[in-house]
Amino acid sequence: MSEGTVPVPPPNLELTQDEKAYAGLAHALMISTWWIGPLVIFLMKRSSRFVSFHALQALLWQIIFTLLYIGGMVSLFGVMFATMAVRLQAFDVPTADYPHAREYMTTVLAAPPVAAWMDEARKLPPRETY
Repeated sequence: MSEGTVPVPPPNLELTQDEKAYAGLAHALMISTWWIGPLVIFLMKRSSRFVSFHALQALLWQIIFTLLYIGGMVSLFGVMFATMAVRLQAFDVPTADYPHAREYMTTVLAAPPVAAWMDEARKLPPRETY
């Protein structure tokens, strides 16, 4: 050892049962509390790197899952409403009984992805029966 250095004891790498339990709880609470449980555990146990890592990991997983879920729902409803708009227009369904239906379907059909899809669909030869 040199004269100016002070020996530093190695860090305690042993995990306590509480740390292990809180880390597992952060992942388990995602099921019932969505993102709130991991966030609460992260805020309560910031002193433990192990627990805060697992709480942030659970929180990130929940954010990714939520974004994918929202994207899937937007896609589902987009396809559903676009299909309704195409069917209403293709079969000339009267919309007099539904005063806002024509404006809504015009808005849906004006969306660029739907408009491009409609242009491709109009190029197809008509079918004789449905």
